[in-house]
Amino acid sequence: MELLFPAPMLLLWIILAVYIIAGLGLLFKKNKLIIKIIAFVFITVVCGLILFFFYRDSRLVIDEQGTKFDDFFGGFYLSWEEVESAAFIDNLNQSEYKPVLKTWGFSFGDIAFGWFSLKNGKSAQVVLQTRKKCLVINTIEKTYLFAPIDFDEFIGSVIDYIKVENYSGEKYID
Repeated sequence: MELLFPAPMLLLWIILAVYIIAGLGLLFKKNKLIIKIIAFVFITVVCGLILFFFYRDSRLVIDEQGTKFDDFFGGFYLSWEEVESAAFIDNLNQSEYKPVLKTWGFSFGDIAFGWFSLKNGKSAQVVLQTRKKCLVINTIEKTYLFAPIDFDEFIGSVIDYIKVENYSGEKYID
């Protein structure tokens, strides 16, 4: 199974705003035309490189060996053999696994990717599109939080390979 996480539109808006502000700043600056052109080309190249390297969809692939997540921060691979425990959390914001501090990654509203400190003091790799229902997977070294929008399809694939505590198999509707 493969889940696709669309690239955040917020990044496009931020790049567009920076581009417009920088362009307007160059337009009203009293410099020689060649300096304005060089600065405009530089801003265009920088904005283009940011979009090229960071504006891409993320993928979560689940198969019989494990799960692989690819995003603009590099991603990770989790083998099912490494899993010590897995638990279903019905409301992430009310649990001890609530992400409280971003240490490396991206977060905007309910969406979060990367490394976060949790309410219980541990650190976790998170892949969140919602803060309601969540799957917590613990290994010897790491904790992972997964909460895609299509949680029922996701958890249905995961329970084919590992046992998930607190999960009854019911469909959960937001």
